[in-house]
Amino acid sequence: MNLTARNVSKEFPRKTGSSNCFTALQPLDLTLEAGKLTIVTGRSGSGKSTLLNLFGGLLKPTAGTILAGDTDLYALSDRELSVFRNSHIGMIPQGQTAIYSLTVLENVLLPLRLYGKPEQQDENRARSLLERLDIAALADCCPSELSGGELRRMAIARALLPQPEILLADEPTADLDEENTEIVFRLMKQTAGEGCAVMLVTHETCAKAYADELYTMQNGKLAGGIKK
Repeated sequence: MNLTARNVSKEFPRKTGSSNCFTALQPLDLTLEAGKLTIVTGRSGSGKSTLLNLFGGLLKPTAGTILAGDTDLYALSDRELSVFRNSHIGMIPQGQTAIYSLTVLENVLLPLRLYGKPEQQDENRARSLLERLDIAALADCCPSELSGGELRRMAIARALLPQPEILLADEPTADLDEENTEIVFRLMKQTAGEGCAVMLVTHETCAKAYADELYTMQNGKLAGGIKK
């Protein structure tokens, strides 16, 4: 499934200052293609996370349209959008989103529990992802026992578990050392190779080596589009 932005922009109102609004994202067109890893780099505050949240159905654009396949995300009701996102889009947020009353394994299985009961094969896949991310030994631990990097890897496993058609990752390697950063980037590349449309926003310069398409965000403007 491709994810396409058409003439999308985002402004935020301001109560004070010389301008009545702040333009976080200048009008842009961008398609995340199935089977490709798209990487967007840029400084903090450049608009990367805004773009990712627009693509994820979490932040309504001021103007423009975002299509997931033939589905207009922002023409859906809130409930329809939530169901669609859970069924088709995996999100790796920048902050910590662990449910502290659940174990690591239960956190990873959570997206499937929201709309049904996970089967044994789902638990097997969850454990396999934890193994890939080198936190399998922590499956029965509580999130409060984990480091920041371990929590980040748990969130990656949770996003990948439902095998989404679209994967959006916001600084997925924050808090990770060099070895685990490479593990995550290879996993993102593999996920794209399996047919998923993957978008990753990052400060990591080494990410560029894994990109099929590479963009830079600056002052809300998207530039580049180097295709490999």
